[in-house]
Amino acid sequence: MDANEIVSKIKSLHIPHPRYVATQNAIHAHVTLGLEGSVILLAGPTRVGKSSLIKSVMPLAFPRRGWAANTLPYITVLASPTDRGFMSTRYLLLEMLKAIQHPFYEGGLPPTRHSTETEMNVHLKPAFAQRQTRVVVVDEAQHLLRTRDRRAVAGALDTLKCIGNDSGAIILLVGGYELLTACFESSHLNGRLTVVNFPRYTTAAEDAANFDRILCTFDDRLSFAGRASLFGMRDLIYDGSLGSCGLVSGWTVAAVSRMHAQGERRLSRKHFQATRFVEQMTAIRAEIEFGESFLSKFRANDPSIPQVPAVGTEKRGNRRPGRRNPTRDPVGAGVA
Repeated sequence: MDANEIVSKIKSLHIPHPRYVATQNAIHAHVTLGLEGSVILLAGPTRVGKSSLIKSVMPLAFPRRGWAANTLPYITVLASPTDRGFMSTRYLLLEMLKAIQHPFYEGGLPPTRHSTETEMNVHLKPAFAQRQTRVVVVDEAQHLLRTRDRRAVAGALDTLKCIGNDSGAIILLVGGYELLTACFESSHLNGRLTVVNFPRYTTAAEDAANFDRILCTFDDRLSFAGRASLFGMRDLIYDGSLGSCGLVSGWTVAAVSRMHAQGERRLSRKHFQATRFVEQMTAIRAEIEFGESFLSKFRANDPSIPQVPAVGTEKRGNRRPGRRNPTRDPVGAGVA
């Protein structure tokens, strides 16, 4: 199979797996029923699929056919460090005004990159009112923490909180688990904050079965040498993705690229081993450890919420009964 065809199939693949559906339903409910000025934090591991979920759930929550003329029920902006690697609140406000398509303002000109934060804030409130904007999505919101000092982090979060309070819009922050600490430190933010966790798949029996089904869905679109498959090397794939669907997708594309570079037409284990290293997973594992440990404190007394074992404490014996536990190859072994 041609490498371009394989990659195209992977990029277009949408798997409505249980973790995705549950998180999608939660976000849909909170953005459509949430109080004006409230803040929602969608947190999860890197590459778990948070951005893709937002792209799919917002059109469902606010179907375009229901929009009145010249209205924007929701806007999406990317929190990007633009000031020598640090976050600029002024730039974020400018991105909001761009996303809302610069409506006409009474007695003034559209904002420019030279406008002050105060001027931009003055423009934003009537802009949201005119566009009837109900939700502001801030993707990659963990970049809000990339500031020159700790007080600036609180200032950035307070700015967003005030935007929601002044306009009545719901602020939806989408980012990594590191946001949890910063958000929970603000008493004013906590009063209007709802946290939605988008978890990975663990090695518990039900999770393992669901993860296996995801791998089989990928296998249907891939071409392997011999009897190889993602399902057949599921322990290797799990160790290199930590149960995150997005990491499986990205890793598979890298493996296909490796296959193509070597002039081969079928995937094998060596292509995956050569394109992910143990060191790559260290920071991701640490982030998951922090997030799951942080959230477990609030779930410990709720028997209705399944507990997620911390990374490093999982038992590989939780896979489905009767299944042989194959010998694992460490991620990155046999790198050529």
